[in-house]
Order: sequence, then structure tokens, then C-alpha cells
Amino acid sequence: MAASWNIQRLALYHSGRAEAVYSDGSAAILHPSAKGAKGPMTVTFFACNGVRQRLLSSCLPREFCGKILAAATIRDRFHPMPSVLSSPAKKRLRRLQLLTHVVWPSCEMGTQRHEDGSISIESLDRNSKLLLAPHGRSYVVDWWQPVPSTDRESRMENAPGCQMATESFGTGVGYEHIYQVQCFYVEHVEIPWLYPLFLALMQHVAPSADAAYAHSSTTRRLVGLKARLEDCLATGQLVDSGKGVTAPLPSNGNGLDTVGNACDHVSPAVCMGEVSEGPVRVLWTPTATLWLHPDQGEATIDVSRGTPTQPAQCLLMESSLKGRFWKRLGPGGPGGPGGEVILSEMKSVSTGPESQRGLELIDEAVAGCRCDAVFKVMKFGDTW
Repeated sequence: MAASWNIQRLALYHSGRAEAVYSDGSAAILHPSAKGAKGPMTVTFFACNGVRQRLLSSCLPREFCGKILAAATIRDRFHPMPSVLSSPAKKRLRRLQLLTHVVWPSCEMGTQRHEDGSISIESLDRNSKLLLAPHGRSYVVDWWQPVPSTDRESRMENAPGCQMATESFGTGVGYEHIYQVQCFYVEHVEIPWLYPLFLALMQHVAPSADAAYAHSSTTRRLVGLKARLEDCLATGQLVDSGKGVTAPLPSNGNGLDTVGNACDHVSPAVCMGEVSEGPVRVLWTPTATLWLHPDQGEATIDVSRGTPTQPAQCLLMESSLKGRFWKRLGPGGPGGPGGEVILSEMKSVSTGPESQRGLELIDEAVAGCRCDAVFKVMKFGDTW
């Protein structure tokens, strides 16, 4: 039976905290674990009437499991260190050897350009893959994450509203792994994906007809990625054998900054966003993803558009001058449809529901940037 609710919005912080608001008026906060992915997360659930319950992810009531699983699945899609909370919804695999590293091809011959303009690169062991979006601003990674021994069984597997993955491989001895599919902005690059992203961006720039634009955006990112690559190779974090580049996969160690039930006194359904929790990484809705860049005071809006008869297409809007101006890019990047510049204060130019929705997303992104700016002033004493 289909769930009578859906997630209306979710805010993910760099610390790993996630705030989710559901269509029935309830809300949840997923707090990072002191032990990273090895330990249980603390969950605060707010009923539609505002009643709060603090719970451990290892012993959630069955009536909450479906909602918590849905929020954790979205949270793990965008955070570099996924939790085990969303594992019941994902396929698993047992292997005799633990997957701790990935080996990428050491030349551009391993990249493949697709008809829609996206670029993919697969690891030599075929266990990981990176896909760069046609606009060159975000990428998706597929990989197998080892399951901590404490997560051999989950109470959420048979919970109401929890739809289990239908595909599972292997039984018996060995190490269990979870199939992770994650999406990141090109400015947010962890070491495992550094080298394949560099190769994909090199291919993305090569056929570009807009040399000036490529130099000001993608080429600028390539310069930064090359510097990081050289540093990682020099320090041994990446190893180049001549045939492949070996990188460590994300571990289950502690990479999170905050723990406990801090700042859970108000339901996110009433007021989403907590300055003291640090900068926000992603604001997610069913139709759009808002990437926030607190170091720059800017944001990027990734809108998915589609109809029952046509597949969804990506439309990007990038901010400049601290969110005052927004440049709209089509599915093909600067060479595709779009390219017009929107002034966020000029709401009177809206002539249709699509334009109005775009301005609403811009308002949300600007508000998120300002929230991150307040945090920066509190922590560092800086101003934008």
C-alpha cells in the first residue's frame, strides 16, 4: 500500500545533520553519530501536533520507520559519509574480500561520452562508477559500502512504509556491502572521486565551443582539482601505478562534527534551519536541489522538469554577487537553451507558474545563503 505522505523538503548540513518535513505536518531530525557510520544515529521525531520524541535509530518504533528511512535515503544521497540507516532500501552484496579501495583508469581512454552529453568513467574492477551531468555542474557516483557488523539485521526491514530492495546477491560467509548511489556538486569532491572527476571534466571542456565560458568556470575548477591531485599523489593518499590510480573508498570512521540531540526544541515543520548547527550543504525538494556554497556566498539550483510522456530534463540556475543575479543554464550547459540572467529582486517580471516557481526557489536559496553567512559571522567573525 502506498504511503499517505511524502517528504516536502529536506535540509542537509555539512555536519551530517538532516531535517525533513513531511506532507502530513510531521517532521524529523537525523543527528550525526559520535562513532560515524559505525554507531547508531539519534533521531528526533515530531508528530503533526508538535509532540517530540527522541529515539535511537537502532530501536525505532515501527510506525516511524518508513518516514525515517525515506529521510535517511535522501540524506545519504548527498552526504559524503552515508549512514547505515537507509540500508534496508538498498541492494546488498557479499564478497570474500572487503572493498576498501577503488582503482580508476589512469588515462582519458576510460571515459565515455553519452548522447545526452553526460560523461561516465568506470573503475577497472567495475565496482564503482562516476557520471558527470551534461551541464558539468554535478556528478553521481555508484559504489559498494561495507556494512558495519552492528548492522547485520535491521528492525526497519519489515516496518510499515518501508519498501525493501528487491535485488540482493550472495549468502553465507564474507563481508556484506551496500550499493550506494550519491550525487554531489563539482565543488564538493572527496578523495575517492577526485581523479575520475578530473578526467570527466577534461572531456567536458574539450568539445566546448564557448572557450571564454569554459575558461571562467570548468577550467577554473580543473586547475583546483589538478592542484589537489598533485598534493594527494605526493602525500600517498592516491597511488598511480601507471595503469591505474588507486584511491581509498569512504570509510566508516567518524567524519561528523556534532552529536546528540542539540537544537531539536522546535519542529522543522514550524521553522527549518538552525544557525548553530553550521552551514547547510543541500536543500532538497521533490522537484529541485539547492546546492549552497558558504565559502563563496553563492548557490546553484538544479531543477528537474518532466512530464508523463517526456523524460525529466535538468535546468540549472547559478548565482552571482551573493545571490542577487542568477544565470539560467539549459540541459546542455552554456551552449544549450537558456542563458538569460535573472535579477532576484525583479519579481514583477514573472509571467507564468514556471517563472514563479523559479523565483520561489531563488528566494529559498538566497535565504539559505544568508543563514550560512550568519553562521560564518558567528564562528569566524567575518562578513560577506
